[in-house]
Amino acid sequence: MVELPLHYGQCDGFVRKGRVTAVSASSITVRMTNLSPASLVSLDRNDGTIAHAQVRWADQNSAQCTPVDGSRGVLVGAPAIAAQTELGAYVGPALLGAAVDAWGRGDRAHRGGLVARHRELSLNERRPITNSIATGIAAIDGFCSVGAGQRIALFAGAGVGKSTLLREVMRHASCDAHVLAMVGERAREASETIAALQNGERWTSTTVVCATAGAPPMERLAAVRTAQAQAEWLCSQGCHVLLTVDSLTRVAAAWREIALAAGEAPAHRGHPASMVSMLASVVENAGARDCGSITGIYSVLIDGDDPYEPVTDALRGLLDGHIMLSRRLADAGRFPAIDVLRSSSRLMHVLSSPQHAQDANLLRRALATLEDNGDLLALGAYRRGGDPWLDAVLDVREVLETLLYHGSAMQPAAAEEMARIARKLRSAHGRGTAGA
Repeated sequence: MVELPLHYGQCDGFVRKGRVTAVSASSITVRMTNLSPASLVSLDRNDGTIAHAQVRWADQNSAQCTPVDGSRGVLVGAPAIAAQTELGAYVGPALLGAAVDAWGRGDRAHRGGLVARHRELSLNERRPITNSIATGIAAIDGFCSVGAGQRIALFAGAGVGKSTLLREVMRHASCDAHVLAMVGERAREASETIAALQNGERWTSTTVVCATAGAPPMERLAAVRTAQAQAEWLCSQGCHVLLTVDSLTRVAAAWREIALAAGEAPAHRGHPASMVSMLASVVENAGARDCGSITGIYSVLIDGDDPYEPVTDALRGLLDGHIMLSRRLADAGRFPAIDVLRSSSRLMHVLSSPQHAQDANLLRRALATLEDNGDLLALGAYRRGGDPWLDAVLDVREVLETLLYHGSAMQPAAAEEMARIARKLRSAHGRGTAGA
C-alpha cells in the first residue's frame, strides 16, 4: 500500500511515544503529551501493519483521535508514535487523466512527489469575476449565468438528476481542466462515471478523486480536500479549472460523524455547530485569480425535499448562486429538471448584457404566468382573448419549453434563442405592456 501523503511543515524534530488507552469504531484515545490538533498519530495493528489517526483534541496527558483508515486491529495498549506530521494530498500533472483515492493515490498519480496541504485563499489573491462560462445547459446559461471563479450549487432531492446534470456540465463547460470529487458515492455509480469520463475527449485534462459510501468519514472528507488541492495546483499553473463535488451533503455527513465522535453537541437538527465553518472552508477556495480561476459547482442532496434543512440552508448563504432541480419536472420526464423560477445567480447582472438580462426577466415572467395559471389551463377553463399577456405566453409556450428541457442535447446559443422568444412576446402583446 502506498504511504499517505504527509506534510512536515509543523514538525519540531521530536518524536512522541505513547499507548492506546481506548478504541471504538469512530474514536481512538492515546496517552501521549505535547500534541496539537490535526497532527497525525501512527498506531501498531495486531497484524503488524500501521494504522493512522488524526488528533481532534488534546490535553496535558492524552489526545482523542479520529481513525484515518479505520480502527480495526488496533488494540488497547498498542504503541503509538507522533512526530507532528499532518495529512496532505498528492497533486501534480500525474493526476491528470487519472482516477485516484481520497489522498491522490493511484496507479501512477502519487509518483509526481508533490504533496500539498489545505490552505485558505486570502482576500489579496481574489479578483473580480467578469468572464462567463458556457455550460451548454440553456436554463443555466440563459437564466443563471455562471462566471469563471463563481461558486454555485445544484440543489435536488434523491433521484432528480443532479449527478447527471453535473456530468453534462463537465462535458460541455469551457474550462482548461476539470477536477471531480465523488464523495460517498455508490461504488457502482462511481465506476460507471469514471468509465464514461475515460471515453470522453476531455479525460486527459480531468482528475477524479473518489471516496465511496463505505469509506471511513476521514477518507470521505479527505476526498474533497484532495480535489481542492489539485484544483489549486492547476490554477497556479494558469488554468481555468472546473471543480465539481458530488455531493457536499455527504461531506457534511462525514464531518458530522467526526464531530459527534469527538464529543461536539448536535446543535442544529443533528448537525454540529462547526458544520457551517467546515462547509465554508470547502467552498471558499473557489474564485478568480491573476493567473487562473477555480469555478466550483457542488451538488447538494436535499434531505426529505426540504429546502430549509440545515445543509441546504447553510450553503445557500455561502455560495454565489443556486440551481434548484424540481421533482415535479423530473417525474414528468422533463430534463434537465431545472426550476428556473427558484434558481438564481448573484452575478447574472455582471455576466450578462443589459438586453440579455431584460430578455431573461421577461421569460421568467412568462414562466411564472404559466405556473400561476396551470390549474386554469389544465381544466380547460380559459378561452383565448380574455388576457392578451396569457395569450402571448401560450403562443411561445412550446418553443420555450423546448429550450429549457432539451435532455442531453447541447444548447450553445441560449441567449439568441431567448432573444427570439422575447421578441415574439413583445410583438404579440405590445412592447409597452410586455416590458412592464
